[in-house]
Amino acid sequence: MALGVQLHAQNRIIGTVVTADGTPLPYANVLLLSAADSSLVKGQVSGEEGAYRLDGLPAGEYVLAIDLIGFEEVRYPPLTLDGNPGTQQMGTRTLRENSAQLSEVEVVAKKPLFEAKVDHLVVNV
Repeated sequence: MALGVQLHAQNRIIGTVVTADGTPLPYANVLLLSAADSSLVKGQVSGEEGAYRLDGLPAGEYVLAIDLIGFEEVRYPPLTLDGNPGTQQMGTRTLRENSAQLSEVEVVAKKPLFEAKVDHLVVNV
């Protein structure tokens, strides 16, 4: 008995994310969005060396967005993946620190003046 196997080669996108000083940026969010409505098609987190790879992509028009907390988001111009399988090399992309973030946060909490316990009353001063 013979089994037929049909392989469908699809597209792949690869690239690297670094900081402004060229240090690899691990754990950056790499999102492939539909160019038509910005819906998420596929996503991945960059590896320890800042590299990412999105496999098994169908033909279509997409936008690649890369971001990480503390850094400004980067969006590539729309790219088209056709029906011919292959690898789209996005190269190295630099994420710049977001200077609009707060430098300090103060957390303040207040206790109530009176707290009723089972066997006594506590007065907080």
